[in-house]
Formats: sequence, structure tokens, C-alpha cells
Amino acid sequence: MLPKLLVVSSIIFIIASVIVLLPKQKNSGATAGPIVFFGNSITAGEGANSGQDFPTLLGRTLNAPIVNAGVSGNRTGDALQRINNDVLSKNPSIVVIELGINDLLEHEDKETTKKNMELILSKVEPAGVKIVILGVKFVLFKETYETNWASLAKKHNAIYVPDILDGVIDDQNSKYDDIHPNAQGYQKIADRLTPIIAPLTIQNGNQ
Repeated sequence: MLPKLLVVSSIIFIIASVIVLLPKQKNSGATAGPIVFFGNSITAGEGANSGQDFPTLLGRTLNAPIVNAGVSGNRTGDALQRINNDVLSKNPSIVVIELGINDLLEHEDKETTKKNMELILSKVEPAGVKIVILGVKFVLFKETYETNWASLAKKHNAIYVPDILDGVIDDQNSKYDDIHPNAQGYQKIADRLTPIIAPLTIQNGNQ
């Protein structure tokens, strides 16, 4: 009986030793998803050459994967229609939203715009994705949707960045036209957003 116990004990010892010596496997789910920038022509980079849009510039600075899901002319309603394909399907870790100016330009009802934005946020928030909402003001327009965006950001645990075009649209050297920045202007936006988004990428393991 004793020899059998010794054999069994030896086998258990050998198996335990092998398990301890095996290299630990990394969690395949630990890789963070990209930063998805979801917006209109300002996000798309209209007014500058390819690669000079602020999402691309920000991605280079942070050494983080990005998806530029900016589409020129998009209103909040248009963005809502494509959110599943252009945002959620990318499994993002961070979503940066820049919307509202085209609603304003096309005189969309404010309540409709707010409802669309809330629906967008309600689709993104449940996955635990970090959300950054970018506010935009224009000196040409007295109206703004920024009050709505600030309140929605608070409600949905998002970071709100007011007036990303401050110091851009009022600077002739930083703008392409009265609405869009040029390459220099987009660099200013990227520089402004870097200290805000960088800590989020570190938390998600992108750096």
C-alpha cells in the first residue's frame, strides 16, 4: 500500500511542478479597443489634407489605435442611423462624439437633436465605454447646443469638453473657412484634447 501512495504522491508533485513552471498566459481579452471619433465634417477633417484631421493627430501622439467615423454633413439623426456599424461594431474603449452643428445649420428642432444625442449615448454607455463629448461654438451663430451637451454628459457619466474651436475659428491662420479648421487648427484641437484623453487610454491599457 505504501509504495502505491508514494507513486501517487510523486505524480501529483510532478504535475504541480509543471503547472508552476509553465509561462502564464495573457488574457486575450485584455487588449483595449480603439478610440472611435464619431462626428461630422470637423471630425472627418474637412479643410485639411489626409492625415491632418485631429483624430489621426491625436492617435499618433497617444500611440493609440483610432477609428475616424466622421461624416461630412451628418446631423445627430444621421449619426444615430449608423452608430451600430460605425461605432459599436468596432468594440471601442473610448468614444469621442462631436455633433450638433449641422442640426443648427439646418434648423433642426432642439428637442429632436437632444433626443437623438441621448439615444446615441444610451447605445454607447452600457458597454462601459468611456465617452467624451466635444462642444462646438461658432462666432457666426448666436445659437448653440452646448447647454444640452453639458447636461447630457453629466447624466451619462461622460467627459464634456466645451468649445473645441476656441482660438481656432477666430484665428485666420488656423481656419480653412468660417466653420472648418485647417491643418494648424486641427493640430490645436488635438493638442487641447491630448491631456484629456491620454489618461483614459492609460486606464484601458493602450499605452
